[in-house]
Amino acid sequence: MIKFLFLINILCLSNCLLGQDCSYIFINPEIPAQYKSGNKQLLKDIQTNLKYPNNQTDVTGKVYVSFTIDTTGKIINPKTKRGIHDSFNNEALKMLNLLGEWTPGEQHGKKVNTEMILPISFHF
Repeated sequence: MIKFLFLINILCLSNCLLGQDCSYIFINPEIPAQYKSGNKQLLKDIQTNLKYPNNQTDVTGKVYVSFTIDTTGKIINPKTKRGIHDSFNNEALKMLNLLGEWTPGEQHGKKVNTEMILPISFHF
């Protein structure tokens, strides 16, 4: 069974690298996806767009959000990987949707879908 699943993964990956269906999601491509405006601007954009939920001044911590940067540089499939409270989890996802464009990751010279995980800190 494991050999069968491995073979399916290899076939999907080879199709992607040949320019065919590239629905495969890379975790660690040769060239990772990057925020187009750079990491410093990413931090500024997070700070600008992140709002502390109302009436939650006694809660601090990190929300880990995962998302995919598709081959066009758009964020797709955002979800909470590990959260601290529903209101904080929702705020982290809302902020994620306000971020700008990304440069897609690349594998063997082809743009590929790339999974990202971003920790969002909440400190009052």
